[in-house]
Amino acid sequence: MKVNLKLLAVATIGVSGGLIAAGAWQSNANRTEMSAHEALGAWLLLSPRQMESLAEVDADFDAQRATLEAELARERERLATMFEDMSASDEDIQGQVEKVIVAHDKLERHIAGYLLAIRPHLTDAQRATLFIRCARGVREAGGYRWRHGAAGAGAGRGPGGRRSGRGHGPP
Repeated sequence: MKVNLKLLAVATIGVSGGLIAAGAWQSNANRTEMSAHEALGAWLLLSPRQMESLAEVDADFDAQRATLEAELARERERLATMFEDMSASDEDIQGQVEKVIVAHDKLERHIAGYLLAIRPHLTDAQRATLFIRCARGVREAGGYRWRHGAAGAGAGRGPGGRRSGRGHGPP
């Protein structure tokens, strides 16, 4: 069960990687709501022609992403409720962990598919900017810092490094 909880933690943290990749360009909370391709266009300074191309790549991306994010949020909330319910069985919790993983997988695949579909429409510089940011998000959300701490494991710091993880608890 401890391994499954670690996997769940990685999956939970990992969803932020996909969301970072999809929303990295939306850092200002006061902006009006933009579609993914509009926000991406503003962030990468896309030409009007590129904007048209991106709009055609996946016209339903935003709606599908919102649906998948809502599904993941529901499954995560159900899991959180089960963790709080001391009468929940191990089997029920494990089953819900699987549902969270499936929902997360759907969202990650959707975002990755979009990112791969827009690649040919970007210049080399735009592609580098976007995918370097995606790589950083994947490393951060995939548990890189969570497992090793911000400064790495280091001598005498134990397996998780100094103050590893969000809760700073045992690995």
